[in-house]
Amino acid sequence: MEKDTILLQQKIIHFKSELAKYKEKVKDYQENYHYALLEKLKKENTALRDREEQLQKEKSVATQESVKRIQGMEQQIASMEKAKQTMEEETALWKEKAARFQKDFESAQTRLIRLQKESSAYQYQLKQAEKHSEERESLWKEERSLLKDKLAAEKKAKDSLFQKAQGLREEAKDQREYVQEERQQKHNWKAVYLENRTRAAGLAQENAEIQKRLEAAEQEAAVWKDQAKQLETEVRKAEGELARTAGESAATVSEWKLRERQFQKDIIRLKQSAQEKQQLLNIREEEQERLETENKELCSDIKYYVYYTKQLGDLLSGAEVDLNKQRDVVRELEQSKIKAEDESRRIGRELETKVAALKQLEDEQHSRNQERRLWEEERQNYQSDVADLKRQLKEAHEQVEELQMIQTHLKKQNEKVLGMFSKEGSADTPSDILSVLDEQMKNILGQTFEYEEQLDSKIIFMEALEEKIDQLGKEILQMEERDGQED
Repeated sequence: MEKDTILLQQKIIHFKSELAKYKEKVKDYQENYHYALLEKLKKENTALRDREEQLQKEKSVATQESVKRIQGMEQQIASMEKAKQTMEEETALWKEKAARFQKDFESAQTRLIRLQKESSAYQYQLKQAEKHSEERESLWKEERSLLKDKLAAEKKAKDSLFQKAQGLREEAKDQREYVQEERQQKHNWKAVYLENRTRAAGLAQENAEIQKRLEAAEQEAAVWKDQAKQLETEVRKAEGELARTAGESAATVSEWKLRERQFQKDIIRLKQSAQEKQQLLNIREEEQERLETENKELCSDIKYYVYYTKQLGDLLSGAEVDLNKQRDVVRELEQSKIKAEDESRRIGRELETKVAALKQLEDEQHSRNQERRLWEEERQNYQSDVADLKRQLKEAHEQVEELQMIQTHLKKQNEKVLGMFSKEGSADTPSDILSVLDEQMKNILGQTFEYEEQLDSKIIFMEALEEKIDQLGKEILQMEERDGQED
């Protein structure tokens, strides 16, 4: 028993020394690690709370900025939709205007084609009129040249007739002189006839024949009245004189016969000359009548030519005026066509510009819608990340409180254990005490290691979350800068 008591006392002393060692270790542990770790956890908890407040502030700021940006983007989208609607209305107006211009252009082109056809018809008519005018003018020139030639020929014929008349006058003058000479000769013959009346009885028959011839000559030369009458009178006088002088100049009968034959020849010549003159006069009268008729026709043709030339000139002037008007109209239509084409091209360019701007706006709107969707997704992700962060912070806070509770509980248990060892007459066995101490140390160490692992994982997650938040902030700043540049 004494040995057992001694052994037990020795064990108790040993356990006390061991317990003192463990107490020192626990104290050292509490002082060196547990409290340091607790302080560290407190500081980290404070830092996490500060970080949480900062994140809450940043979240509120980011939320406000996001709301403002969303409102701004909604306003931009509304303005873009309004601009798009305005652009669509303007596009519809421009399309309507372009259709109206196209219709006006087509009508102007149709009118231009019609006017060109009318102008070509007028030009064809004008060419035909010019052709007819040239033909008529050539005919008139030919007729005028023919008339000029005819007038020249008539003038020449008139000159020749005048010369012939002058020659006839000269012949008549010569004949008058000859008649005067004959009269003188007849006067002489009268004296001879009176002297030779008795000798002229045989010449009665010849005188009768001469009388017949003279009467025939008088009938043939009725037109040439003056000369024929004079000749007849002279012949009759000569016959009387010859009759009277036939008996008186018997000696000159042969000479008288010769002269009578010569006189008969002269009478025949005079008759022939009278006939020729009468024929010439008839021809001259006929030619004169023909020339007068042709002159009247020529005057009528000239009047008709002048009238037709005047009418043709008026027609050509009117046609030229109409052609100038048509040319002016065609020129105006061409200018209108050019202006319409320029306006159509300008409208087409404006429409292309508007369509390109509209397409660009649609692309920008599409990109903004995509950015808006991405922003909504990022905002939702950010909100979910913030919610996860809050949840994790809440869990960390709960774990810290749980650790504090565990620490308080351990402290109470340690104090209780220390109080138990300080009391004398304890009923607990050393093996129970050692087992309790061992279990408490294991629990403390296990909880400490588990907490360190959890804390390390939380720290890693917090660092990743901070990196994600920094990345989101950078992306938000980039989006703001891009929106500012676009505005």
